[in-house]
Amino acid sequence: VSALVDGSGAIAVGGTPQQIFAANANRKFLEIYNLYSSNEILAVSFGAGANLDTAGVFELVPGGSLRYDGTGVDNRAVFVVGATAGHKFTARQV
Repeated sequence: VSALVDGSGAIAVGGTPQQIFAANANRKFLEIYNLYSSNEILAVSFGAGANLDTAGVFELVPGGSLRYDGTGVDNRAVFVVGATAGHKFTARQV
């Protein structure tokens, strides 16, 4: 069993996509959680950083999460963007 890799953190620059995980052809699990206390949307994109309200972006409301487990796990680089610097999120992969 592989250990979870923690990519949790905070938005460095509001409105600017930041990579939290590099592309990983062996990725078997991915979970990203927008902390309820954030009070704003966290956008998640794969392969390239995208902005909020862009096609192909998953927008997570406060308390929302995105989870891939088992088959069909996206292996491209993972990016997040939030409107405000300091916006905290939880992220992990295997």
